[in-house]
Amino acid sequence: REPRELSVVGREHGWTGTGREHGGCVAAQECQRVGVDHHVLLCAREEAALAETADPKRPVVAFVDGRIAHEQGRYEAAADAFDAALATVVKTRADLPADFRSYAADTLMRVDRTPEAEYLLLEEAREYPLNARVRALLTTLYRSTGRAEDAAALAAH
Repeated sequence: REPRELSVVGREHGWTGTGREHGGCVAAQECQRVGVDHHVLLCAREEAALAETADPKRPVVAFVDGRIAHEQGRYEAAADAFDAALATVVKTRADLPADFRSYAADTLMRVDRTPEAEYLLLEEAREYPLNARVRALLTTLYRSTGRAEDAAALAAH
């Protein structure tokens, strides 16, 4: 999508603003998320920078860089970006970006950091017990680490 189309997409989904005015951080984050999903990398980075300018405590640029690297299959770079985002969240006590834990965990599983991935997935599952993506990733993690009983127990719930 073209950059100007992202604000239209955002409005179609009930988001307000463009991220260019003060307080439009949520709208900018959602538009950049759409941008990443549609591989509009420049727009995604631009919207992330605008969102982070509106709320400097939130690690939007690092999260978007992680998402982009993840989608490109550059998992080490994605892990580094997600590590930076998480460090910022810990420091500022800001909310995590939407889908952060699941993307970070998926990335960490791919770079053989399964204990960290499991921790993030369990935290996400505590907050959102019906999240199918998180449950699928956790099942995959259990199976890949030889924990078939844990995978079966998760599937049974």
